[in-house]
Parts: sequence; structure tokens; C-alpha cells
Amino acid sequence: EEKKFGREGCLSYPNVYGFIERFTSVKVSYCDMNWKKHIVEYKDGDILGIVIQHEMEHLEEGHCQVHGWWKDPEARKKELEESFKPQEEQHSEGYEIVESEDKKREREELC
Repeated sequence: EEKKFGREGCLSYPNVYGFIERFTSVKVSYCDMNWKKHIVEYKDGDILGIVIQHEMEHLEEGHCQVHGWWKDPEARKKELEESFKPQEEQHSEGYEIVESEDKKREREELC
């Protein structure tokens, strides 16, 4: 459930790096050449867990999140800044951190 941002690149987009949000832990199940099932878990931001998430994007979406940074880096940077910008509350106590719509959808899908 925990996610973190990290600087990430992609061999498909040389010399382009983006700040990508990834799950810090992933569990992968797969079958080997003898059809024996295996389950592997990568925790605490292990690089292999990040690589698996990255490559799954290529398989499922046709490209990874670094593509957005390659295509329009200023727009991606602004989008990232906006997602962390605090929103003003109605009263004078200051700011409140608001859950993004993406986070809400992900949480609803998991429940």
C-alpha cells in the first residue's frame, strides 16, 4: 500500500529521467519452465520490485511513465508539483493534505 517517488529512467527513452511513484513492496507469482509456481516478494523499495513495476507498465500499457517525461517534461513537472501543492481550507487554520483522485481510485480498487 505504501508508495514513494523516485528518479527513474528507461532504455526506451535514453537520457530521460522522471520522478515516478511506485509501490515500495510488490509480490510476484510466476511459473517456471516446469510449471512449478513460485512467489517472490520485494520489500522496502528493492530495485527489482521497481523494475518489475516498470516492465509491467510496458506490457500492460505499451509504454512506461518515463514516456510522459520524454514527451513533455515541463507538463509532467508541473503536474507533479500540483499534486503536492497544499489546498487552502475554508477556515484560517492553514492547509490540509488532500488525497489525490488517483490515490482514491487505487484504494477503492484494492478494497
